[in-house]
Formats: sequence, C-alpha cells, structure tokens
Amino acid sequence: MGQLYEETIVDAVTGEVTIRQFTAEEIAECQAEWPIAVREHRDYLLATEVDPIVSNALRWADMTTEQQNAWSQYRTDLLNITDQEGFPYNVTWPTKPE
Repeated sequence: MGQLYEETIVDAVTGEVTIRQFTAEEIAECQAEWPIAVREHRDYLLATEVDPIVSNALRWADMTTEQQNAWSQYRTDLLNITDQEGFPYNVTWPTKPE
C-alpha cells in the first residue's frame, strides 16, 4: 500500500518529539477499520443530505425533473461507493446537487 503508519508523540513537559512506527498488528487493525469508516461516512451523507430531500414529498414535488434526477443519481453514486475500484483507500465522493 505504501502508506506510512506512524504517530508523532510530543512530550508535554520537554517538547521532545518521538516518531513511533505502528506494529504490523496495529496496521492490520487500521486497514480493517477503513472500509467501516467509509461506509459510515456514506451512510451519514445519505441520512443528512439525501433522505431529507427525497423522502419529503413536498420538497420532491417542488423540484424539476432534472433536479430529481440529479438527487437520484447522487443517492445511487453514494450507494455505489463500495463498488469503486479503489475502495476503501481511494474513494471519489460524488458531488451533492445544488
């Protein structure tokens, strides 16, 4: 993967900086959590940006067909994040409609 897994530790008293490399076990744990974090962010966007629009019949009815199509596509693109070739480490997030 080529990513560095390390943490910077700064001593609060002396200001001394130490760089600690993650262990193989810690790296595996980080890599296992990444897909979960991406899905959680996707679900957050669906719940906070998409659902309030598409599940509100009055707001939906006030939109043009073009706007409705844009929101439908945005929702589909969010749901398909996990199908992207680079998932979960290289995700291209769709742009929210205006």
